[in-house]
This record gives sequence, structure tokens and C-alpha cells, in this order.
Amino acid sequence: MKSTGIIIISIIVLFALTIVPATADLTCVPSCPYIIVKGDTFTINWTGMNNGTATVMVIGRNHFHTLTADPDAHGVFSVTLMPEVTRNFSSGQYALVVQDPGANGKFEIGTRLSETGHILVTDHDLIAADLGSDKELKASVQSEVETLRATSRRAGVDDTLTPSYFLVEEPFVQFTQPRDRATDYLIFEPGNSSQLHFHGTTNLGTGNPLRARVYETSSRRLVADEPLPPIRNGVINSWEYEMDSSRFSTGEYLITVGWQNDNTTGTGTALFFIGTPGGTTVSLSPAPIAPTAGEESPVHETVQPEKPVPTHASPVAAIPLALGCFGLVILIRKRI
Repeated sequence: MKSTGIIIISIIVLFALTIVPATADLTCVPSCPYIIVKGDTFTINWTGMNNGTATVMVIGRNHFHTLTADPDAHGVFSVTLMPEVTRNFSSGQYALVVQDPGANGKFEIGTRLSETGHILVTDHDLIAADLGSDKELKASVQSEVETLRATSRRAGVDDTLTPSYFLVEEPFVQFTQPRDRATDYLIFEPGNSSQLHFHGTTNLGTGNPLRARVYETSSRRLVADEPLPPIRNGVINSWEYEMDSSRFSTGEYLITVGWQNDNTTGTGTALFFIGTPGGTTVSLSPAPIAPTAGEESPVHETVQPEKPVPTHASPVAAIPLALGCFGLVILIRKRI
């Protein structure tokens, strides 16, 4: 009897494992951690997809579209959003929602756009939720995603919906080295005076090429146009650029470090000076010039501040008033 009970329990456990969908793992490869740049390439990877074709929903500010992916024999698939897609994104929060059809291999939950542009969520082709207009999705779409996921918990539905959130930003490239307060010129670290070391941060991914262009500000002439070393990955991606200034004449220059894929955004600019800028030294007040023979020394008039006018009456001014009052009293008494 004891062995029979163990066999029955084992059968139940095995049966449960066959109906529970395999644990899946979703990973995203953005430009920076949790960040994707407009116009950049964005890849998602999925493992454990053993139930057939997957649906991927892209939901974000003023944007909604779906696509499908077929996993390989090991339940793995990748989806890449190309620049042609991501350049249409707006700044804000986005979500990638991967839909697994479940053990039966069929999708119970579906989505479609109505004639008015509303995102309708269906359960067995019947409308289960309305996420509103795709053109009115805000900078945060978490509530819409949770409404969508709630439909997968309805009776008779074995689909699973797994979201992954990320942020979309405009591309930027900026300088992180300090600048002179008086001139706004970049300040370089002490060292080889002819080697200028530029550095900064960017939200662009490591696979994106950056290029430095240097202009002579007086003539607007392009004097350098060079690619930068690859972007380094980190909490915030960073870049560096070394320039030999010995080939340039003394003067003011403008440097731009920009993303080659976009000529209008993703560019940082800064001014710097090769040599010693004339406006950076402190000018002391000149010493007085001694008069030559036959000349008089210049007279410097010193203006003294005016003394405050007293607000009380002067005692001298009160004497005539007192005598007048005294005479008036005597005249009155004589008449009496």
C-alpha cells in the first residue's frame, strides 16, 4: 500500500509539471541599462518559450504595435527593433509584453485597433478591455499594461503575459570635464600640453559610432574630423577622445562630438583654447604715474559724505520765539 501511494503521488506531480508552462526568462539589451535611444537598435531575448509562436506587444507613449516571433527548438528567440521603428518613439516609458499561448498552444487573449484607434483587448474574440486611444498613451503606461495582464487571469485563459519596462530618451552626448567660469572654455588635466583629452557621457549604446569635429571659430573652418574610440558601457555610457593640438595654431576652437546616425540630435559642443587665452589672466589696477619735472601732480578730490540733517530743532533758533512769547504775556497783564 505504501509503495502504491508513492506511485500515485509521483503520477500527480508529473501530470502537474506537464500542464504548468515552463519558466521563461526575458532579457532586454538596450543602449544603456533600462534606456533606449530614439533611432537606436533595441533587442529582446526570450528563453523557455516551449508553447509555439509568441506575440510581442510594444506599448508606449503615443505608440502601440504587435509582432510575432517563432522560438527555436530550445525555446529561444530574439526580436530586434530597428532604427526605422525606434525613431518613431517618443520620450517616456515603454513596455515590451511577451505573450505565451500556454500549454494548449492557442491564444485566448488578443488585441486589435478599433476604427477610432482604441486598443481593444479581447478574450476569445470578445472585447474584454479598452486601453484607450493609441495616440493618447501617456509617458507612463504601467496601468494599461496591468489592465492587459488582468485579462490573462480570466477563467478559461492559460496565456501568460510578461512585461519588461524601459525608458526612451532623446539621444545626447555631453562633456563631463570642467569649464572655466569666465570664458566657458574646457579645462584639461595637467600633463602633456599638446595632448588634449576630451571625455563625457552618452545614452547611446556601445555599438554606435561617435565622431569629433573641430572648427576654428574665427574662420569657421573645419580643422579636424575623426572617429572616436568605441563607447564604454557602464551605469551611464562614456566616451573619450585624444587630440594632438601641436598641429594647430593658437586660438579659440569649437568641438562637436556627435552620433553619426543623426545629424540633428545627439551632439555635444564645447569651446576650448589652444595656447593661453588673453582673457583668462587677472588684470591688476595700474599704479599711479609719478609727475615729470614741470608738471603738477594730479589733484584727487575726495568727496566726503554729507552729514545727516538733525531732525530736532536748534536751541539758537528757539530764542526769538521765547522772547516773543514773554513780551506777549507782559502786554496781556498790563491790560488787565
